[in-house]
Amino acid sequence: MTRMSSAPDRPFQAMPDAELVDEIAYARICAQSKDQKIKRKFAARLAELLGESGQREWVQGLPF
Repeated sequence: MTRMSSAPDRPFQAMPDAELVDEIAYARICAQSKDQKIKRKFAARLAELLGESGQREWVQGLPF
């Protein structure tokens, strides 16, 4: 059975655009940390945030 959902599970979906941009900037800084634990945590968060940003850009480009 195929799962029918209009939007996948996106934890940052409700975040306003300006806040998303700020979170991406902060996560980029933290992902460059020398502490490996912090680096892994924020690298994963950065990937999720960039995914959300890409999703918004893709949806805005649709012709409807």
